[in-house]
Amino acid sequence: MLQKFFEIEDFVNAILLSDYSFGVLTDRFIKSVKQITSSFSKPIVVDSKKLNRFKILHPTGVKPNYEEYLQLMNFSKVAKNERAEQVFKNSEALLKNSGATNIAVTLDSDGVALIQKGKKPYYISCIPRDAKNTIGAGDTFISALTLGIASALPTETATEIAAAAAAIVVQKDGTTLCSNMQLKSYFNAIPKYITTTEELLNIIKELREEGKKIVFTNGCFDLIHKGHIALLNKARNAGDILVVGVNDDDSAKKVKGNDRPVNTLEDRITVLAGLQSIDYLIAFEEESPLQLIKSVHPDIFVKGADYTEGSIPEMPLLKKLGCEVKIIPHDYDISTTDMIQRINEIVEETK
Repeated sequence: MLQKFFEIEDFVNAILLSDYSFGVLTDRFIKSVKQITSSFSKPIVVDSKKLNRFKILHPTGVKPNYEEYLQLMNFSKVAKNERAEQVFKNSEALLKNSGATNIAVTLDSDGVALIQKGKKPYYISCIPRDAKNTIGAGDTFISALTLGIASALPTETATEIAAAAAAIVVQKDGTTLCSNMQLKSYFNAIPKYITTTEELLNIIKELREEGKKIVFTNGCFDLIHKGHIALLNKARNAGDILVVGVNDDDSAKKVKGNDRPVNTLEDRITVLAGLQSIDYLIAFEEESPLQLIKSVHPDIFVKGADYTEGSIPEMPLLKKLGCEVKIIPHDYDISTTDMIQRINEIVEETK
Protein backbone atom coordinates (compact mmCIF):
# COMPACT_ATOMS: atom_id res chain seq x y z
CA MET A 1 0.00 0.00 0.00
CA LEU A 2 2.80 2.37 0.96
CA GLN A 3 4.66 1.50 -2.24
CA LYS A 4 1.60 2.36 -4.33
CA PHE A 5 1.36 5.75 -2.63
CA PHE A 6 4.89 6.70 -3.58
CA GLU A 7 4.34 5.61 -7.16
CA ILE A 8 2.43 8.88 -7.57
CA GLU A 9 5.48 10.99 -6.68
CA ASP A 10 4.86 13.28 -9.65
CA PHE A 11 1.58 14.32 -8.05
CA VAL A 12 2.94 14.74 -4.51
CA ASN A 13 4.40 18.08 -3.42
CA ALA A 14 5.50 17.01 0.05
CA ILE A 15 5.11 14.29 2.67
CA LEU A 16 3.95 15.24 6.15
CA LEU A 17 4.24 12.69 8.94
CA SER A 18 2.28 13.61 12.06
CA ASP A 19 2.96 11.26 14.94
CA TYR A 20 1.17 11.34 18.30
CA SER A 21 2.94 8.17 19.48
CA PHE A 22 -0.26 6.12 19.43
CA GLY A 23 1.42 3.27 17.55
CA VAL A 24 0.29 4.02 13.99
CA LEU A 25 3.68 5.16 12.67
CA THR A 26 5.69 2.16 13.78
CA ASP A 27 9.45 1.71 13.44
CA ARG A 28 8.74 -0.72 10.59
CA PHE A 29 6.66 1.97 8.85
CA ILE A 30 9.44 4.54 9.24
CA LYS A 31 12.01 2.12 7.81
CA SER A 32 9.71 1.46 4.85
CA VAL A 33 9.38 5.18 4.26
CA LYS A 34 13.18 5.47 4.39
CA GLN A 35 13.60 2.69 1.81
CA ILE A 36 10.95 4.01 -0.55
CA THR A 37 12.05 7.68 -0.33
CA SER A 38 15.75 7.01 -0.81
CA SER A 39 15.50 8.62 -4.23
CA PHE A 40 12.50 10.82 -3.35
CA SER A 41 13.10 14.46 -4.28
CA LYS A 42 10.17 16.07 -2.47
CA PRO A 43 10.27 17.57 1.05
CA ILE A 44 9.57 15.33 4.05
CA VAL A 45 8.29 17.14 7.13
CA VAL A 46 7.81 15.52 10.54
CA ASP A 47 5.89 16.47 13.66
CA SER A 48 6.37 13.91 16.40
CA LYS A 49 6.50 13.61 20.16
CA LYS A 50 9.58 11.42 19.66
CA LEU A 51 11.58 12.99 16.85
CA ASN A 52 14.62 10.78 17.31
CA ARG A 53 12.63 7.89 15.75
CA PHE A 54 12.50 9.79 12.44
CA LYS A 55 16.18 10.79 12.30
CA ILE A 56 16.91 8.15 9.64
CA LEU A 57 14.60 9.98 7.21
CA HIS A 58 16.77 13.15 7.34
CA PRO A 59 13.60 15.29 7.15
CA THR A 60 13.51 18.62 5.34
CA GLY A 61 11.77 20.09 8.38
CA VAL A 62 10.63 19.16 11.88
CA LYS A 63 8.58 21.04 14.48
CA PRO A 64 9.23 20.16 18.10
CA ASN A 65 7.58 22.18 20.83
CA TYR A 66 9.76 23.08 23.79
CA GLU A 67 8.96 19.92 25.76
CA GLU A 68 9.77 17.75 22.72
CA TYR A 69 12.98 19.73 22.19
CA LEU A 70 14.05 19.01 25.77
CA GLN A 71 13.34 15.30 25.30
CA LEU A 72 15.29 15.18 22.05
CA MET A 73 18.29 16.98 23.58
CA ASN A 74 18.01 15.44 27.08
CA PHE A 75 18.10 18.94 28.55
CA SER A 76 16.48 20.50 31.59
CA LYS A 77 14.09 23.42 31.44
CA VAL A 78 15.40 26.97 31.67
CA ALA A 79 13.53 30.17 32.51
CA LYS A 80 10.80 31.08 30.06
CA ASN A 81 12.66 34.11 28.71
CA GLU A 82 15.82 32.02 28.17
CA ARG A 83 14.32 29.25 26.04
CA ALA A 84 15.08 30.73 22.61
CA GLU A 85 18.68 31.41 23.60
CA GLN A 86 19.02 27.82 24.83
CA VAL A 87 17.84 26.55 21.44
CA PHE A 88 20.19 28.84 19.52
CA LYS A 89 23.23 27.94 21.63
CA ASN A 90 22.71 24.25 20.90
CA SER A 91 21.73 24.54 17.25
CA GLU A 92 24.45 22.24 15.88
CA ALA A 93 23.64 19.48 18.34
CA LEU A 94 19.94 19.92 17.57
CA LEU A 95 20.54 19.48 13.85
CA LYS A 96 22.60 16.36 14.56
CA ASN A 97 20.10 14.80 16.97
CA SER A 98 17.12 15.37 14.70
CA GLY A 99 18.81 14.61 11.38
CA ALA A 100 16.75 17.47 9.91
CA THR A 101 17.76 20.36 7.68
CA ASN A 102 15.34 22.84 9.23
CA ILE A 103 13.98 22.83 12.79
CA ALA A 104 11.23 25.15 14.01
CA VAL A 105 11.06 24.98 17.80
CA THR A 106 7.73 26.46 18.88
CA LEU A 107 7.84 28.33 22.19
CA ASP A 108 4.14 29.20 22.55
CA SER A 109 3.90 32.86 23.68
CA ASP A 110 7.66 33.32 23.18
CA GLY A 111 7.45 32.72 19.43
CA VAL A 112 9.49 30.35 17.27
CA ALA A 113 13.20 29.58 17.18
CA LEU A 114 14.19 28.47 13.67
CA ILE A 115 17.41 26.52 13.15
CA GLN A 116 18.63 25.93 9.57
CA LYS A 117 21.61 23.94 8.45
CA GLY A 118 24.32 26.30 7.18
CA LYS A 119 22.42 29.47 8.19
CA LYS A 120 22.20 31.76 11.17
CA PRO A 121 19.40 31.09 13.66
CA TYR A 122 16.18 32.99 12.99
CA TYR A 123 13.71 34.15 15.61
CA ILE A 124 10.01 34.89 15.09
CA SER A 125 8.36 36.78 17.91
CA CYS A 126 4.80 36.02 18.89
CA ILE A 127 2.34 38.87 18.29
CA PRO A 128 0.34 39.14 21.53
CA ARG A 129 -3.14 37.71 20.95
CA ASP A 130 -5.91 36.48 23.18
CA ALA A 131 -5.67 32.69 23.07
CA LYS A 132 -9.09 31.11 23.50
CA ASN A 133 -8.00 27.56 22.78
CA THR A 134 -4.58 26.20 21.78
CA ILE A 135 -5.91 22.82 20.64
CA GLY A 136 -4.88 22.27 17.02
CA ALA A 137 -2.35 25.12 16.94
CA GLY A 138 0.55 22.70 16.43
CA ASP A 139 -1.24 20.84 13.65
CA THR A 140 -2.04 24.14 11.96
CA PHE A 141 1.58 25.25 12.28
CA ILE A 142 3.07 22.11 10.76
CA SER A 143 0.50 22.03 7.95
CA ALA A 144 1.19 25.63 6.97
CA LEU A 145 4.94 25.09 7.29
CA THR A 146 4.76 22.05 4.99
CA LEU A 147 2.70 23.97 2.46
CA GLY A 148 5.23 26.80 2.49
CA ILE A 149 8.18 24.46 2.06
CA ALA A 150 6.38 22.56 -0.70
CA SER A 151 5.81 25.89 -2.46
CA ALA A 152 9.58 26.48 -2.43
CA LEU A 153 9.29 29.51 -0.16
CA PRO A 154 12.34 30.53 1.88
CA THR A 155 12.15 28.59 5.13
CA GLU A 156 12.02 31.84 7.12
CA THR A 157 8.94 32.93 5.14
CA ALA A 158 7.27 29.53 5.44
CA THR A 159 7.82 29.62 9.20
CA GLU A 160 6.43 33.16 9.50
CA ILE A 161 3.29 31.99 7.67
CA ALA A 162 3.02 28.92 9.89
CA ALA A 163 3.31 31.05 13.04
CA ALA A 164 0.61 33.40 11.73
CA ALA A 165 -1.75 30.51 10.94
CA ALA A 166 -1.30 29.12 14.45
CA ALA A 167 -1.89 32.56 15.97
CA ILE A 168 -5.19 32.79 14.09
CA VAL A 169 -6.59 29.45 15.27
CA VAL A 170 -5.77 30.00 18.95
CA GLN A 171 -8.09 33.01 18.89
CA LYS A 172 -11.04 30.82 17.94
CA ASP A 173 -13.24 28.64 20.08
CA GLY A 174 -12.69 24.89 19.92
CA THR A 175 -10.74 22.94 17.33
CA THR A 176 -10.86 24.88 14.09
CA LEU A 177 -8.84 25.92 11.04
CA CYS A 178 -7.17 28.93 9.46
CA SER A 179 -8.60 29.94 6.10
CA ASN A 180 -6.64 31.51 3.26
CA MET A 181 -8.68 34.72 3.63
CA GLN A 182 -7.93 34.99 7.34
CA LEU A 183 -4.24 34.41 6.70
CA LYS A 184 -4.15 37.17 4.08
CA SER A 185 -5.91 39.57 6.45
CA TYR A 186 -3.40 38.75 9.20
CA PHE A 187 -0.56 40.12 7.12
CA ASN A 188 -2.34 43.38 6.29
CA ALA A 189 -0.89 46.51 7.90
CA ILE A 190 -4.20 46.76 9.78
CA PRO A 191 -5.55 43.18 9.79
CA LYS A 192 -9.07 44.19 10.86
CA TYR A 193 -9.45 46.65 7.98
CA ILE A 194 -11.02 45.01 4.94
CA THR A 195 -10.64 47.14 1.83
CA THR A 196 -13.23 45.54 -0.47
CA THR A 197 -16.79 44.32 0.01
CA GLU A 198 -15.93 41.13 -1.88
CA GLU A 199 -13.20 40.23 0.60
CA LEU A 200 -15.50 40.98 3.54
CA LEU A 201 -18.26 38.80 2.10
CA ASN A 202 -15.83 35.90 1.69
CA ILE A 203 -14.83 36.23 5.34
CA ILE A 204 -18.46 36.44 6.48
CA LYS A 205 -19.34 33.38 4.41
CA GLU A 206 -16.69 31.37 6.23
CA LEU A 207 -17.83 32.71 9.60
CA ARG A 208 -21.44 31.79 8.89
CA GLU A 209 -20.37 28.28 7.98
CA GLU A 210 -18.90 28.14 11.51
CA GLY A 211 -22.30 29.19 12.88
CA LYS A 212 -21.26 32.71 13.87
CA LYS A 213 -23.86 35.48 14.37
CA ILE A 214 -22.87 38.71 12.56
CA VAL A 215 -23.47 42.11 14.18
CA PHE A 216 -23.19 45.34 12.16
CA THR A 217 -23.04 48.99 13.17
CA ASN A 218 -21.76 52.09 11.47
CA GLY A 219 -20.72 55.69 11.99
CA CYS A 220 -18.03 58.31 11.44
CA PHE A 221 -16.19 57.63 14.72
CA ASP A 222 -14.30 60.89 14.36
CA LEU A 223 -13.10 61.54 17.92
CA ILE A 224 -13.44 58.34 19.94
CA HIS A 225 -15.00 58.87 23.37
CA LYS A 226 -16.45 56.67 26.10
CA GLY A 227 -19.85 56.63 24.39
CA HIS A 228 -18.32 54.99 21.32
CA ILE A 229 -16.50 52.45 23.48
CA ALA A 230 -19.65 51.54 25.39
CA LEU A 231 -21.70 51.19 22.20
CA LEU A 232 -19.11 49.00 20.48
CA ASN A 233 -18.66 46.77 23.54
CA LYS A 234 -22.41 46.21 23.80
CA ALA A 235 -22.70 45.66 20.05
CA ARG A 236 -19.99 42.99 20.20
CA ASN A 237 -21.75 41.26 23.08
CA ALA A 238 -24.94 41.06 21.00
CA GLY A 239 -23.44 38.40 18.71
CA ASP A 240 -20.24 36.61 17.76
CA ILE A 241 -18.61 38.91 15.19
CA LEU A 242 -18.79 42.72 15.05
CA VAL A 243 -18.41 44.40 11.66
CA VAL A 244 -18.16 48.19 11.71
CA GLY A 245 -18.85 50.35 8.66
CA VAL A 246 -16.99 53.67 8.72
CA ASN A 247 -17.89 56.74 6.66
CA ASP A 248 -15.01 57.76 4.41
CA ASP A 249 -13.87 61.39 4.56
CA ASP A 250 -16.21 62.67 1.84
CA SER A 251 -19.32 60.98 3.23
CA ALA A 252 -18.42 62.06 6.78
CA LYS A 253 -18.27 65.64 5.54
CA LYS A 254 -21.73 65.28 4.04
CA VAL A 255 -23.12 63.86 7.27
CA LYS A 256 -21.30 66.07 9.81
CA GLY A 257 -20.52 69.30 7.95
CA ASN A 258 -17.66 70.91 6.07
CA ASP A 259 -15.42 71.15 9.17
CA ARG A 260 -15.53 67.41 9.68
CA PRO A 261 -14.05 64.90 9.99
CA VAL A 262 -11.33 66.13 12.30
CA ASN A 263 -9.40 62.89 11.75
CA THR A 264 -8.83 61.29 8.36
CA LEU A 265 -10.25 57.87 7.49
CA GLU A 266 -6.79 56.31 7.89
CA ASP A 267 -6.45 57.76 11.40
CA ARG A 268 -9.97 56.72 12.39
CA ILE A 269 -9.51 53.18 11.09
CA THR A 270 -6.19 52.83 12.93
CA VAL A 271 -7.75 53.88 16.25
CA LEU A 272 -10.80 51.64 15.79
CA ALA A 273 -8.62 48.66 14.88
CA GLY A 274 -7.05 48.90 18.33
CA LEU A 275 -10.40 48.18 20.02
CA GLN A 276 -10.84 44.57 21.11
CA SER A 277 -14.61 44.73 20.54
CA ILE A 278 -14.25 45.15 16.76
CA ASP A 279 -13.55 42.17 14.53
CA TYR A 280 -13.68 43.79 11.07
CA LEU A 281 -13.76 47.32 9.67
CA ILE A 282 -14.80 48.49 6.23
CA ALA A 283 -15.21 52.00 4.81
CA PHE A 284 -18.15 53.15 2.68
CA GLU A 285 -18.62 56.17 0.41
CA GLU A 286 -22.35 56.85 0.77
CA GLU A 287 -23.97 58.86 3.56
CA SER A 288 -25.87 55.71 4.55
CA PRO A 289 -24.39 52.18 4.34
CA LEU A 290 -27.47 50.78 2.57
CA GLN A 291 -25.55 48.87 -0.08
CA LEU A 292 -23.09 47.54 2.47
CA ILE A 293 -25.89 46.30 4.74
CA LYS A 294 -27.62 44.70 1.77
CA SER A 295 -24.41 42.85 0.89
CA VAL A 296 -23.42 41.84 4.43
CA HIS A 297 -26.98 40.91 5.47
CA PRO A 298 -26.14 41.07 9.20
CA ASP A 299 -28.06 39.07 11.76
CA ILE A 300 -28.16 42.06 14.12
CA PHE A 301 -28.00 45.79 13.41
CA VAL A 302 -26.99 48.09 16.30
CA LYS A 303 -27.49 51.81 16.85
CA GLY A 304 -27.11 54.08 19.87
CA ALA A 305 -29.95 55.50 21.94
CA ASP A 306 -29.90 58.81 20.06
CA TYR A 307 -31.77 56.85 17.34
CA THR A 308 -35.22 55.31 17.36
CA GLU A 309 -36.46 52.61 15.02
CA GLY A 310 -38.43 55.32 13.23
CA SER A 311 -35.35 57.53 12.70
CA ILE A 312 -32.97 54.86 11.40
CA PRO A 313 -32.70 55.55 7.62
CA GLU A 314 -31.91 51.92 6.88
CA MET A 315 -34.96 50.52 8.71
CA PRO A 316 -37.02 49.57 5.60
CA LEU A 317 -34.09 47.52 4.27
CA LEU A 318 -33.40 45.97 7.68
CA LYS A 319 -37.02 44.83 7.95
CA LYS A 320 -36.89 43.40 4.44
CA LEU A 321 -33.75 41.45 5.32
CA GLY A 322 -35.30 40.18 8.53
CA CYS A 323 -32.44 41.69 10.51
CA GLU A 324 -32.84 42.13 14.27
CA VAL A 325 -32.42 45.78 15.32
CA LYS A 326 -31.00 46.67 18.73
CA ILE A 327 -31.08 50.19 20.15
CA ILE A 328 -28.34 50.39 22.77
CA PRO A 329 -29.21 52.63 25.74
CA HIS A 330 -26.48 54.77 27.28
CA ASP A 331 -25.87 56.50 30.58
CA TYR A 332 -23.49 59.19 29.34
CA ASP A 333 -23.91 62.72 28.06
CA ILE A 334 -21.10 63.21 25.59
CA SER A 335 -20.69 63.61 21.85
CA THR A 336 -17.95 64.42 19.36
CA THR A 337 -19.65 67.76 18.65
CA ASP A 338 -19.53 68.62 22.38
CA MET A 339 -15.85 67.68 22.52
CA ILE A 340 -15.01 69.92 19.56
CA GLN A 341 -17.00 72.79 21.07
CA ARG A 342 -15.17 72.49 24.38
CA ILE A 343 -11.80 72.45 22.60
CA ASN A 344 -12.76 75.58 20.64
CA GLU A 345 -13.83 77.31 23.86
CA ILE A 346 -10.49 76.49 25.49
CA VAL A 347 -8.63 77.83 22.47
CA GLU A 348 -10.63 81.07 22.62
CA GLU A 349 -9.93 81.45 26.34
CA THR A 350 -6.18 81.13 25.80
CA LYS A 351 -6.02 83.86 23.14
